[in-house]
Amino acid sequence: MPPPNQSCGNCKLFLALAGQSQKGLCRAEPPKSVNNYIEYAADDGRWPLILTQEWCGDWEKETQ
Repeated sequence: MPPPNQSCGNCKLFLALAGQSQKGLCRAEPPKSVNNYIEYAADDGRWPLILTQEWCGDWEKETQ
């Protein structure tokens, strides 16, 4: 379990999706290639889609 108040939803590396209150993108790592998963993706890369309540060891405090 993460330390209190250290979930993806309040991480500096989290980018909330417009119109999605519980989903966003994790920018802790560079975008990953989706070529192996989607045939028409060409050379597209994507940040992982995550939920606000998820957590990992890369959490960083948001700056205001």
